[in-house]
Amino acid sequence: MIVYSSVLRTLLAGIVLCGIVCGMAGAGVKPTTPSENDRAFRQRQQMDERGLFHDLSFRCVGPVVMSGRVVDVEPSPVDPYTFYVAYATGGLWKTENNGMRFTPLMEGENVVALGDIALQQDNTDVIWVGTGEANSARSHYSGTGIYKTTDGGKSWKSMGLTDSHHIGRVIIHPKNPDVVFVAAMGHLYSENAQRGVFQTKDGGKTWKKVLYVNNRTGAIDITFDPTNPNVNTYNGSSPCTPCVAMMEAFTASLPVT
Repeated sequence: MIVYSSVLRTLLAGIVLCGIVCGMAGAGVKPTTPSENDRAFRQRQQMDERGLFHDLSFRCVGPVVMSGRVVDVEPSPVDPYTFYVAYATGGLWKTENNGMRFTPLMEGENVVALGDIALQQDNTDVIWVGTGEANSARSHYSGTGIYKTTDGGKSWKSMGLTDSHHIGRVIIHPKNPDVVFVAAMGHLYSENAQRGVFQTKDGGKTWKKVLYVNNRTGAIDITFDPTNPNVNTYNGSSPCTPCVAMMEAFTASLPVT
């Protein structure tokens, strides 16, 4: 009888929880806008400055502190001991001694989830970071657009695409570093227009959507043709409601100049 009552209570709790979750799902909850995200980040900064534990710093005590999945590794073209590591939930890190020690480069920005990084080959102080993990899962986090540094990570500037949520790839034209392509997946569980392939010809000041299917289909990957960098190949990802990702493959040629 005791076992029966315990099972019954568990079943009733499960039914109530399911009802709550289903009710929330059907309530038409809207995704957080970029402005709301930025406002929350500024508010958290103010709370950190005024908080009781403002001067208390964390100390790493070993492998219990995790950075999560590695999404990209970019080596320096001039120094074999230097490379950069982007984490899905741990930001951007740099080593100059072949991995013996790592230095964080994006601790003060409004993002921890990264999707891809691109290193300018003729000037390693210029790094592009596409935020938001593009490996679709319930355990990943959205980003806040694309960032750029011109001083090796000492300072960063948001270059837009703040509603892209998940950026799978960033590539820099090998002959013109002002030309950059971004493959953006967009919102994972809702429709939005800022998805597809974007291109800048002025170093990120302005962006043009050069490949777009609809508000449910996003681009997950992009690469240059090694024999002709003016031709690009894309791999598209189309998120389906509520949690299934359907892959679509297609190719397109775009003029760079």
